[in-house]
Amino acid sequence: MRLTLNTPANTRKTFSRLIRKYHSGEIEEDKFKTMIYALSHLLGYWKLEKDLEIEERIKKLEDKVNAE
Repeated sequence: MRLTLNTPANTRKTFSRLIRKYHSGEIEEDKFKTMIYALSHLLGYWKLEKDLEIEERIKKLEDKVNAE
């Protein structure tokens, strides 16, 4: 199975595909659990990255407002 993990959207699609494959019996439980665990952490990383971007944008806006 191909794991497309280059963007948050693709990672979520891969996550969903794994769930469907597990429910259809195409993936064994141990492998499924391991892959879901890893994908959960990757999605957490993507979320953290986006949160940091938002914080940086807020800081720039606050600095701009305070400079005026």
